[in-house]
Amino acid sequence: MKKKNARGKPHIGKVMSVTAILLIVSISVIFAALSCLMSYRSAEASLEEAMGSAASAVTTAVENKIAQYTTYAQGIAATKRLYGGEYSAEEKAELLAEKVKNDGVNAIAFCMSDGKDVSNGKDYASEPAFKSAMSGNTYISSPFADKSGDMVTDIAVPVWQDGTKNSTVIGAVIVTVPQKWFNDMVERIKVGTSGRTFIINHQGDMIASPVMDDVKAKKNFINEAKTNPSFQSLADIMTQAISGKTGFSTYTYEGEKKFVATAAISDSDGWIACLSAPVSDFTKAVTQTIYVSIGLVAIFLIVGVAVVRKMIQNLENPITQIVDRLAKFAAGDVATPMPELEANTLELDSLINSTRFTVENTGVIIEDIDYLLTELSNGNFTVQTEESEKYVGDYAHILESFKLLKDSLVNSFRNILTASNQVSAGSAQVASGAQTLA
Repeated sequence: MKKKNARGKPHIGKVMSVTAILLIVSISVIFAALSCLMSYRSAEASLEEAMGSAASAVTTAVENKIAQYTTYAQGIAATKRLYGGEYSAEEKAELLAEKVKNDGVNAIAFCMSDGKDVSNGKDYASEPAFKSAMSGNTYISSPFADKSGDMVTDIAVPVWQDGTKNSTVIGAVIVTVPQKWFNDMVERIKVGTSGRTFIINHQGDMIASPVMDDVKAKKNFINEAKTNPSFQSLADIMTQAISGKTGFSTYTYEGEKKFVATAAISDSDGWIACLSAPVSDFTKAVTQTIYVSIGLVAIFLIVGVAVVRKMIQNLENPITQIVDRLAKFAAGDVATPMPELEANTLELDSLINSTRFTVENTGVIIEDIDYLLTELSNGNFTVQTEESEKYVGDYAHILESFKLLKDSLVNSFRNILTASNQVSAGSAQVASGAQTLA
């Protein structure tokens, strides 16, 4: 780094270098920041669309499966052998047993208005499924463990008198199906390498998850947030989703930021499909963009500094020599010729030529003035300048002043000579008169 001069002013090379480097760094950093920001927003927008599509796929799959089982249960409820009074309870129980055996469901119960199953006499009167069906509605229960410990779901539909829909409800069909079909769906659909899909009910209990233990334990982030603050942001999203505000959100768990998409499942008891994925799964491209941007900034800086230094050298070297020559000129050196310099710009070429003309022209004028004054001092009053064309601009006054000075001196000397001649003549007359008197 060059030192400051005696006046404390930095060299032009330093000023230009610092300015150019700051400009290059600023532009590069802004470019890198905008590039990373646009990459991140693009990734986030793509992810939001992808997770929204995945959530829609989950809800559609669940809704289709619910519709399939609901249609199945309604088909059983519309069987005359079931609702017809001419058939015995044994015949009805035989029909249900045959359906369970052939259709891959866990159990089918048919309850009359008293709530008792015709097959085994089990009382469903207090069950929500029976109550809902007797009210003429379809009911889908949250998964629960049956006697064998398997997770199952009840689907209950009303049985109408004489099979006529919207007439009188005479009973309810309750089909118990394996919960595994929920888990199969959420296992197949996930976003990212470590994302997961799960389903919660209207209370926030997990009813489907790739981790079956979470379903058996009825894991509930809303309840867990009460004792573990790290779940609070996710619990808030779950609460909003249950209240109807579904969509794309972000939350932080144990210091890791994650994306989550929620979607309501229609024809269910307020179920919500949830897809979550760590941000890190989708920011690899952004990270690569950051690294590339940093590399480009370094390259731009190196190339920019090299180009700037070359440009500064092309400017600084001629300017430095011009300054040095002008310093000598200011110190009275008008004889040393201007060094030969190369200019790569019009302005610098003009500066070099102007400086060379100034030095050379001033040198010629000073030399001419010295010649004129020397001749005058030697009594040569007829001396004339030999470089009249050099006296241009304000220099012309010098030549005019010299001519006036010379003319004034000539006139003065003529007057002195005339006076001297007169004195000599008077002296001669005085001498002649004196001689005559004598």
